[in-house]
Amino acid sequence: MTLPKSKPVTTHSLAAEFERVKADLDDPKATGERRLELLRRQADIGDLRDALADRGLPR
Repeated sequence: MTLPKSKPVTTHSLAAEFERVKADLDDPKATGERRLELLRRQADIGDLRDALADRGLPR
């Protein structure tokens, strides 16, 4: 089995993903479990951003 190639993670791509999640959180339909899922995703994005900064990877 061959795994699909993924794009490298950059602070730019994380910022774009963060904005998408932020827009989804602004949706009044995002309640309950969906809202928690989005908040967890925001936290994950922040952790990835911090990891990039710690490793000095390309921005």
